[in-house]
Amino acid sequence: MKRKELPLFHNVSAKQVLAAACKANGVTLELLRELVEVQRGFAGSARQNGITNALETCLTNFIDHERED
Repeated sequence: MKRKELPLFHNVSAKQVLAAACKANGVTLELLRELVEVQRGFAGSARQNGITNALETCLTNFIDHERED
C-alpha cells in the first residue's frame, strides 16, 4: 500500500523551510525525503531490522553522487 506523501514535502511554505534547512546542512531535499521514507517504511515494526542498512545505503548514494558532481 502506497503511503501518502507528508505535507511537509508538498506544502509550499513547509517545503521552503525544509529546503533552507537542507541547504544550511549540506544535504538535498531529495535525500531528506528518501531518509524519511525509509523510516516510514520501518515504522510500526516491532524490530526495525535493516533500517540501519537502508539508511546507510541512502547516505552512501548521496555521498557518491556528490563526489561525481
